[in-house]
Amino acid sequence: MDAANFRQGYIGDKYVVEPFEGKPRTPSGWSLEAAVLKIEDQQKTKIGSFLLSTRRNPPIFFPFTSPGMELALYSEGDSELKVMDLSNGRCLGTEARDESIKGYVKTIEVLVPHYRSYQSVINGAIGESTSWLVGSECFNPGYMKYDCKVGSIKYMDMGFVNGDSGMDDELYFLDLSRAHEGVIRRHQDYGSFFIRRPMKLKRVLDFREVWDPHSKAFGVLNHVVVRPSTIKPKN
Repeated sequence: MDAANFRQGYIGDKYVVEPFEGKPRTPSGWSLEAAVLKIEDQQKTKIGSFLLSTRRNPPIFFPFTSPGMELALYSEGDSELKVMDLSNGRCLGTEARDESIKGYVKTIEVLVPHYRSYQSVINGAIGESTSWLVGSECFNPGYMKYDCKVGSIKYMDMGFVNGDSGMDDELYFLDLSRAHEGVIRRHQDYGSFFIRRPMKLKRVLDFREVWDPHSKAFGVLNHVVVRPSTIKPKN
């Protein structure tokens, strides 16, 4: 597999956001907006924009795919997440939160993990068993050299949020199974964890090698390990 095809399905480097001063919105001054840009052939094309209520740098923006669509999670402020259709820059919907999540929660970081399959090739024949790579494993250059068949990159239908509830950073989960319809839900159905600052979600979350997106016996969260060195159990 060549280098270009090796990144097939990954859109993390296909879209960027750039803040800029927008049109006057109030008598007191100018608003701040974020332009959503698509990168093709080293050229940037604006596909949309959204208002920013704070001068956060960089703005919260995370591209991912849902079957047949390229989407992004973004926030106009510090808290509420929205989902954008990257084909036209249109907002599809705003997150819903479970009643168990009380008060203001500042969104610090968002992550939607990506994964891909690989199968061994022995004497020209593709092996029967399928294994899975998650996150940075997907880009291990060794898999371009190994005698194996590597699938295109896909994104999980679950996301993760690092949120500041005032005293500590907490881990929240996002149900993205209906993100293409504009429906996203933040919850803590799988437990509550405090995250030690300033840990990033990529360091907090770990996925076991046996993770399988098609497993019926195990939910995705049964294969998520929160490393003890990075979290504090919630009392």
